[in-house]
Amino acid sequence: MRVSQALCRWIKAHVGLLITEKNIDSVALACQSLANELAMSVADLEQVVLSSSPDLVRLQAPAELTQASLLDLFIDRITTHEAYFLRHEENMRLVARSFAHDCINKRGCFRVLSLPCAAGEEPYSIAISLVEALGKFDTNIEIIASDIDSNVLETAALGVYHESRIQTLSTSMKKRFFHRGTGSNAGFVRVVPELRKMVKFKQINLLDSKWPVELPVNVIFCRNVMIYFNREMQEALLTRMVSLLPKDGLYIAGHSENFSYFSHVVTPVGKTTYRPA
Repeated sequence: MRVSQALCRWIKAHVGLLITEKNIDSVALACQSLANELAMSVADLEQVVLSSSPDLVRLQAPAELTQASLLDLFIDRITTHEAYFLRHEENMRLVARSFAHDCINKRGCFRVLSLPCAAGEEPYSIAISLVEALGKFDTNIEIIASDIDSNVLETAALGVYHESRIQTLSTSMKKRFFHRGTGSNAGFVRVVPELRKMVKFKQINLLDSKWPVELPVNVIFCRNVMIYFNREMQEALLTRMVSLLPKDGLYIAGHSENFSYFSHVVTPVGKTTYRPA
């Protein structure tokens, strides 16, 4: 199937994602998968999303679905999420070892923004790196984890994962930061309470006029999000996010992102690492 131009425009307006030849097939597959689960045709699903009509939802979607819940499901399917812990360990350790301790000593706190936070693997991984570097679960550290998908945030706040998600961690990390499930929970792990307390989950749509983020933010992890926006929107969002940072703050981007066009906004200080210009 092909995604209509009208739906592409809706996704850009409401989610902020720019649908291109690189990602249109994955969006089409997501639409087909969701339509199959809801026993709807793709055309009916698209019509419901575009109409924003509660009456149309009642006619064409399963009875238990509201307009809001259907849109949440739709957004969940067209956005992508991280799959395991310490996926980008080098950046996290850089921040933890060379930056966090100085910030805590100078300012009394250290605040990180992770967006989109997926199902929680990235913000919890950041917390793990900070604890390992500082040698303790520090209450002066706050990690704000955000995503547009409320269902993902609920899952992330629970901190429960299949044990395959932590296979890349050392044995000592597994023992220190996770509790293994038993009985009916065998095969699953849960993030320890001390680590969960370091992470606050908040729903944020990058296109909203206000973000529920307290200033200052010392580090922003925002990987492989900008590739879904056109250059104008990239500049606007990057400028807005960098405004949350102090002059010595860090912005961590994805390996597929290049901000050479925005040298007036950020200055590279390492691979995928930037400071405010």
